[in-house]
Amino acid sequence: MKVTTNAKTMAEVLTSYYLRVPRFQRPYEWLDTDIEDFWTDVVGSDRDYFIGSMVVFPSQHGTQGLVDGQQRVTTVTLLMSALRDQLRTLDLEDAKDAADGLHNLIERRSILDNKQHFVLQTDSDNAFLRWIQAGGGGLDPEKVESERRIRAANSRLRSLLRAYLGSGSSVEVFGKLIEIRDKILNLRVVFVEVDNEDDATIIFQTLNSRGRDLEVSDLVKSHLMAAIGAANPGHDIPRDKWHSILASFEESEADLTIDRFLLHYWLSVHDYVSGKGLFKPVRLHLQRPTSTESAEVAQELLDALVEEARLYRQIHEPGYRGSWLLHEAPLRESLRAIQLFRLRQPVPWLLAVWAEYDAGRLRLKEAKRAIAAIENYHFVATAVSNQPSSGGVSKMYAAHGRALRGAVSTEERRQVIEDLVEKLSARLPKFDEFRAKFAEVRSSKVYSQQRPLAQYILRKLHRSPVTPDFNLLTVEHLAPQGSNKPGGLDDADVAQLGNLILIPQDLNGKLDSKTFETKKPALMEAVARGVWVDHDVIAAEQWGVNEINLRTEAMAKRAYYEVWTLNNPV
Repeated sequence: MKVTTNAKTMAEVLTSYYLRVPRFQRPYEWLDTDIEDFWTDVVGSDRDYFIGSMVVFPSQHGTQGLVDGQQRVTTVTLLMSALRDQLRTLDLEDAKDAADGLHNLIERRSILDNKQHFVLQTDSDNAFLRWIQAGGGGLDPEKVESERRIRAANSRLRSLLRAYLGSGSSVEVFGKLIEIRDKILNLRVVFVEVDNEDDATIIFQTLNSRGRDLEVSDLVKSHLMAAIGAANPGHDIPRDKWHSILASFEESEADLTIDRFLLHYWLSVHDYVSGKGLFKPVRLHLQRPTSTESAEVAQELLDALVEEARLYRQIHEPGYRGSWLLHEAPLRESLRAIQLFRLRQPVPWLLAVWAEYDAGRLRLKEAKRAIAAIENYHFVATAVSNQPSSGGVSKMYAAHGRALRGAVSTEERRQVIEDLVEKLSARLPKFDEFRAKFAEVRSSKVYSQQRPLAQYILRKLHRSPVTPDFNLLTVEHLAPQGSNKPGGLDDADVAQLGNLILIPQDLNGKLDSKTFETKKPALMEAVARGVWVDHDVIAAEQWGVNEINLRTEAMAKRAYYEVWTLNNPV
């Protein structure tokens, strides 16, 4: 397969080739949103703008078959036709010459047969496109369904053009039309030429199916690098900064992706948008009247991303932070718990909180309140109750994150936090719902999936006067699991939270899989040595399903009303 690839301007393509869209190609499909994006890209650019690739193969009579790029070329043709028609309305000699020049890019004489041919042709009948290319005249062709989209695109482009031109003088309108014409002709493409249609189809499939689709991060990076530029190609600082983010995420213990980070950052700082829709507002953010201003904005954004990426990794991987002060331990533990719950919705809020705290604008007390609220709410609502989430929650977190960043005083920041806590409190499930789900949490050899959650619950409910090193404690099943479990208990009973306690590892080895009656004296000795065991266990004379259920109920009440509550400030 012979493949020739060159960077070309749209002017070079339109003056050098005749392009034919094969019959097997899909019809024109762009919607108003695609047209508006294209218009913004072209009219809003202040430099050569890259619009992707075109794949062609030799067709007939000197034309090139176009298998990739027909949507863009068709849109360019429609816009140039609109410019030509508008130029023809001006009572200026230069305007008429410019209109004729544009028409030569739409329809020109071939040296092969000395006849006029449209530069863009289609194998399938498209009378409306030919009518537009020819410059109107006569009646509008009969409307057919296959041309519906192309008619809508033509109408939208002309509407945008009229709004852009306004009601200025002929000279002013002429200047704007020429400016748009030049931007169209300077659009850049990667022009891929192959020997035959089969090879062209293979290339097209590679670009669009088997190849990796461009991610939002690819597009953002491209725009950032283009806007900033590189003063020294051998030492491209903007590129190195971007790669430093990627390298940090790749080496992280957490599951961090650049696309997710960009979305969470944007939601935390700018307006709400979906992941797929992120690129458009980023692109608009970078567009400025001059290239110098665009470069400055792009540089500011890149620097912000580098800094926020550091914070983003810290909230997902608390161990990445160099050191934690003793009084910051609750922050670290809350962040670890939030990672256990595998939460994404609150990340824009957490990023805003962490950025404000890291910058010294948020006091420790408020930071603890802001992060603990997320831990407590999502433990009750998500980790245990499995309450379905909604887009409203995501928007709420993002809006409060932006409000926190925009607050200018300690009192304003505190109020933003309390407002969020109030909204979360209103969303909490009722205790009866929580209690029922809490009783379903299991941890044993048979029920291993929820083991980390069960260990987390036991640690938070631990009431030792001195905070122990939980790394030295292990989970003990009071009624033993496996073949030694007492009669009347099944695996689900044994795995319930009410049957679990945390004890030192050496004591766990002594208790092994003995009966509760045998374990009780050893537990009492351990209590005498300072090991904490809750009263329900110490007071029990026997241990069966009733005791397990009662203790599970008591643990649920304490969890809901005391430990994971949103009512009491930290």
